[in-house]
Amino acid sequence: MIDDSAISRRRWSVIGALLPLIAVILVAAVRAGERRLDPAPGLQLVATVDLAEGPFDEVVLAHLALTETVSLKLRLALRQIDTPSLELSLQSEAGVRRAVMRAEGLRTSKDGGADWEEVLPPGDYRLVLSAAQSPGTLAVYASSVATAPNALKIAVPGSR
Repeated sequence: MIDDSAISRRRWSVIGALLPLIAVILVAAVRAGERRLDPAPGLQLVATVDLAEGPFDEVVLAHLALTETVSLKLRLALRQIDTPSLELSLQSEAGVRRAVMRAEGLRTSKDGGADWEEVLPPGDYRLVLSAAQSPGTLAVYASSVATAPNALKIAVPGSR
């Protein structure tokens, strides 16, 4: 005959043993969600924009000069954004536009981010922002994979 109280005690002892493990996993998950989207090594800050200072209509955040074909990587750090519209694009000298990020009704209750990467030919490019005035900040970081050490040059309007 099976003793139901013994099975019940075993079940509770297993649950009691698993509770601390579950608590550790939950705390780690919450902390991972709260971690700031900091740039990885090798990325350099291109621009930081406080969207509350907008609206922004085709504002050039930076000029990027590529001396050879490179794989250009952009990392976007989105902090506490609540905007009806945001468009970030990379525009070549010839006027060709590549959408880096296009969003409507963008809301980040915590820090978030996105990566964009594309192989681009040599030339001059502009990083252009259009966004409604709203809470939050956008930071853009860049890096490139190229054979020449200085294949990517970044110039920010108004800086020296």
